[in-house]
Amino acid sequence: MDNLNLPERFADVTLNNYKPVNPDAARCLKFCNAYATHWPERLKRGGGLVMCGKPGTGKNHLALLIAKHVINEHQSSALFTTVLRIAREFKSTWGKNAEYSEADVIKRYTQPDLLIIDEVGVHQLKKRLVAATTGGVLALATVLVQWHEGKRDKPYRDGGGVLTVCHGHTGKDVTPGEIYSEEECSELMKRDLQVARSTVERYVTVKLTDLQKAALTSFVYNIGSGAFANSILLKKLNAGDIQGACDQMRRWKYDEGKVSNGLINRREVERELCLNPDPLTDPLQ
Repeated sequence: MDNLNLPERFADVTLNNYKPVNPDAARCLKFCNAYATHWPERLKRGGGLVMCGKPGTGKNHLALLIAKHVINEHQSSALFTTVLRIAREFKSTWGKNAEYSEADVIKRYTQPDLLIIDEVGVHQLKKRLVAATTGGVLALATVLVQWHEGKRDKPYRDGGGVLTVCHGHTGKDVTPGEIYSEEECSELMKRDLQVARSTVERYVTVKLTDLQKAALTSFVYNIGSGAFANSILLKKLNAGDIQGACDQMRRWKYDEGKVSNGLINRREVERELCLNPDPLTDPLQ
């Protein structure tokens, strides 16, 4: 059960005694019961279950209750993860000095009998953002960058062959073979974030909330100040077209000419924060 991350209030809850909180949750419960009932057959022939719904439907909780059922009733194995976590693990395999390979990641996620994947896993991100609100733009942007970039203490070549270290830092100051300390990585990230934030403050002329600025700072941290300064996104933003500007983020999903699933997920998070500036009410839950 350790991998399930089941909230404490659901420790004694099962599919049989789960109380749906709304009609959408009731419909999801019906399908989850059917899936769990026919688990032995599904395990033999394969077959997944995709749950869609608004925040508050209880999709993650119901999925975890299915996991409890197959573990307790059928002695099956289960693993809960998120799209972002999987993307970060695959990204960490890039480069000659990677600690493990793509095959290792694939093996990890194909071994369990039941694999539960949260579409973005932003419920955890929201908690971190709420906790960082009093720290302003840089504190919020730090949460976003740490969430998306991960951290590598030893320099590696990214997908484009660029020497990279820590939280996605690149530049002539990256020394091959050197092991960077926690303090060094924090300082590099802080410096890069300050550059990204200054870029946002310099070029954006419309009024934004701290969370919107943080989303843009994370975006600039990733694509670079020059690309942002010459982007259609910036033109739309300064023209007052917030929707159009935030939607432009989705276009920046390529890594060396190829679509990157990790960037797709990152852009969705940045876009949602760009469109929904209040961390207490935005749909990231």
